[in-house]
Amino acid sequence: MDEDVAKLIFLVIMGVGVTVWAVSLSRALRFGRPARQSQPLLSDENAEFSQFEWQTGKVTLRGNRDALSKALLRSFAQLQFGLFASIFRVQQYDDGRIVVKKVGPLVCNLPPGLYFTEAEISFQDTGPGTVEASYRVGYGRLLRKLRRITLGIILGIGLPVMLIVGSAVWLFVIPSPMPGMRWQVLQTLQIVHGLWPPFLIMWLYSIGRRQSKILIENVIASTEILQ
Repeated sequence: MDEDVAKLIFLVIMGVGVTVWAVSLSRALRFGRPARQSQPLLSDENAEFSQFEWQTGKVTLRGNRDALSKALLRSFAQLQFGLFASIFRVQQYDDGRIVVKKVGPLVCNLPPGLYFTEAEISFQDTGPGTVEASYRVGYGRLLRKLRRITLGIILGIGLPVMLIVGSAVWLFVIPSPMPGMRWQVLQTLQIVHGLWPPFLIMWLYSIGRRQSKILIENVIASTEILQ
C-alpha cells in the first residue's frame, strides 16, 4: 500500500471516529438534563426529582376513586413482595394520590418496564362513575448513574483508545518501509470498541422509558378489575 493512501485511510477512519466520539460526548452531557416544564411535576417532598426527565400521561377508568387507588396500592404491593421483592416503597397515600419510590436495584435483573425510579399517580373524578388517573414517572436516580457511567466510558475508555491506537498507527504503521505493513492501517478500526458502549447505554434507557410507560398504564388500567 502506498504511504499516501495509508494516510488517507487513516484520516478518514479517525475523522469518523472523532465525530462519533464528539456526538456521544454531546449527548452524554445532555443526558439527564432537566426537560423544559412550566411547573414542578411533583410535590415539595419530591422536588429533587423535578430537575430530571419525566414521562406523564392519563388513563380514564370506570369505578370509584377510593377503590381504584386502593387497588393500585395492592398492585404495587405485589411488585414489592411478589416476583420483584423490595423494589418500590409507597411514600405517600392520601386523597387519591399515591407516590412511590424505588428502593431496590435500578436495572440489575429487572425488565425495562421497571427502570423508572419514582412515580406519582393521582385519581380525580371526572363524571358519574368515571375517574381520570394522571401519572408522572421519573428516572432521576437512574439518569444520574447512567450519565456518570456514560461519561466515564467516553472519557476514560473511548478517548484513550483513540489516542493510543491512532498514535501507534501513525508513528509505526504508516511510515513503515514495508508496503505490506501499511495495510495494518485498517487496524485503526479497532477504535470502534471504545465508541459504541455509550450509545448502547443511552439506547437501553430509551427502551426503559417506552416500556415503563406501557407498564404503568397497564398497571393503572388493571385497577378497574381489581377494585
